[in-house]
Amino acid sequence: MLAWGTLMWEKKVQFHCLFVDETRNRFFKEAESEYLKRLKRYCPVSVHIVKGEKMSRSASEAEIRKKETERLVEKIPTASFVVVLDQTGKEMTSEELADQVQTWQNRSLQHVAFVVGGPLGMDDSITQRADLVLSLSQMTFVHEMVRVFLLEQLYRAWTILRNEKYHK
Repeated sequence: MLAWGTLMWEKKVQFHCLFVDETRNRFFKEAESEYLKRLKRYCPVSVHIVKGEKMSRSASEAEIRKKETERLVEKIPTASFVVVLDQTGKEMTSEELADQVQTWQNRSLQHVAFVVGGPLGMDDSITQRADLVLSLSQMTFVHEMVRVFLLEQLYRAWTILRNEKYHK
């Protein structure tokens, strides 16, 4: 944090959310937009969408996951701290996620990339590359719902760090 007179500047970590395909469900799309708008008040955040593979008899699920994962990896900004969302990952409370965000801030990380796979998940190669594998739950959710949960939890983390009323 830099201070000059009464003005203070704090360089914030930039969040990059990488998703497969556009959100099609109107309900999830509206919720995603709402939490993205709220989150942008606290830190720079961008959403990167990669094209999903069409399901076909000629391509196995493993091949589809591999192609989509390769597209996601291409979109990860250089020198990013990579967080892959997967149900096998580490579970955190909202307060623990807020602590993690604070740690990223304290380490002056410039980019944190959150990677969410498509309906078939992701190739294991990306979890091996990840700096953190994060689970929102041991349950399985529609990938569009996971996007909303992720954005809401990142927003909640910032409100926790700022002692705002949103988190009760």
